[in-house]
Amino acid sequence: MATLSDEVIINGMRLRNRIALPPLTTNYGTPEGVVTDEIIQFYKERSEDVGLVIVEASAVRADGRILPGSLGLWEDEQLAGMAHLADTIKNHGAAAVLQINHAGARGFPSGGEMQGASPSGFVFRPDVVPIALNQVQIEKIVTDFATAAGRAAEAGFDGVEIHGAHFYLISQFLSPLTNQRDDRYGGNAGARATFALEIVRATRERLGKNYPILFRLNAVENVDGGQIRKDAVAVSCLLSDAGVDAIDVS
Repeated sequence: MATLSDEVIINGMRLRNRIALPPLTTNYGTPEGVVTDEIIQFYKERSEDVGLVIVEASAVRADGRILPGSLGLWEDEQLAGMAHLADTIKNHGAAAVLQINHAGARGFPSGGEMQGASPSGFVFRPDVVPIALNQVQIEKIVTDFATAAGRAAEAGFDGVEIHGAHFYLISQFLSPLTNQRDDRYGGNAGARATFALEIVRATRERLGKNYPILFRLNAVENVDGGQIRKDAVAVSCLLSDAGVDAIDVS
């Protein structure tokens, strides 16, 4: 019987034990989404005993940050700091995975073409006007996720985690509460997963078959009209078929 101290392998990524540090938004980054000394120290202290460190949500676009100090990988200028962060974690014995995200209509108001991005215009905060994404915008964000994932691999991270939980943009597409679309991106759980699956497939194509991809997913949303467990199970199977190696259930 496996124990917490046993190692585990996820698509070639070795974890020395089965304890993981989940992604925790610190707001310690610069306004440009760059790693700071505070970020390095935060993860250095937490990498010494766990098997896996999942670095906090890092934006795939400047207009998709959760907070003003969220990290990002939307441009090459952010690579050096991320490489330093990945090295710091791995030098202390933990595997390093970077979570990539677009906050959508839950993001802070920073401006930009995709500020307020959403499937159906659901309002999350009074200072951000949501926009229902069209096909061209959806395709652009899919590419942004795959490009950011490529940068994460270039920076030396052992894997990436696509953030599909907590009512950020991908989660908004997955939830029946916030996705009221009548095109192929809306409908039952499988149809609502179309956006997520396109991101996974584009990311897998970018990274190749031997690079670990994780996906963070809500289980039960505990709000009226939200996702239920049956939906989460169905979506998990689709994600696995599309190339996800592990589901991080929230």
